[in-house]
Amino acid sequence: MYGCQSQLEDKWGSMNIDVYSIQRNESKILPYFLRHYSTFARHIFIFDDNSTDGSRDIIRSYYPNTSTLTPRFHGVNDPYFRDTYQTAYWYYSSNDDTWVICVDGDEFVYHPNLISVLSDAQQKGIKLIHCEGYNMFADSFPTTSGQIYDEVKFGVRDPWYNKPIIVDSKTNVSWALGRHSLNKKMPVPFSLGIKLLHYHYLGPEYCRDRLDSTYLRFPTEELKERHGKHVTGETYLHSMQWYEDNKSKAVQVIP
Repeated sequence: MYGCQSQLEDKWGSMNIDVYSIQRNESKILPYFLRHYSTFARHIFIFDDNSTDGSRDIIRSYYPNTSTLTPRFHGVNDPYFRDTYQTAYWYYSSNDDTWVICVDGDEFVYHPNLISVLSDAQQKGIKLIHCEGYNMFADSFPTTSGQIYDEVKFGVRDPWYNKPIIVDSKTNVSWALGRHSLNKKMPVPFSLGIKLLHYHYLGPEYCRDRLDSTYLRFPTEELKERHGKHVTGETYLHSMQWYEDNKSKAVQVIP
């Protein structure tokens, strides 16, 4: 299954990293996502939710490092997402010593020495790692063919995006909705200085389009009412106004 496994083993021994993501119509940012995670992941599993923008073709272009999976449920449904991630990594990744990373399409796990940090954590028996959240800002969508964080380096610290999303594949994680935190009785995750770069505000037009498309993916009016108020502006945090107000506070996050 893992076409890139032999090359990665040459880089950092027997430690493996698999990435999981649930996405729809992310063709603009998807090349950046795949370029980034391909630098260290053994395999990237993407649940594609009926994309109509060519996303599946982009994912296939990275074969054999990627697999496209079809979700059983369509639309934004956090309880289903949570269960999907856990079921998938137990099925595909739990046969060996593997870290799994479960991220959205605009989330980039970053550390300049990520492999060394994860290898050391594995040797110490750490099973769950907390990432430090940052919302990144750019006036317009990036245009390079390199890594997104080489072009978009500025952002603000955002504790809402602290997420315990790096997990030992044999660990049964009980995430709260959105994977922002853990349910009760879970061990406290370790914080090792790994950043979670959230690339949502890449110009006002891109940000507005993402907010609108996310809102439309809620399958019921009840879920739109409960979870979509930041899109409509009824709640301030992570609304369009929040992004506009905070972009002037951005500082350099990536050297």
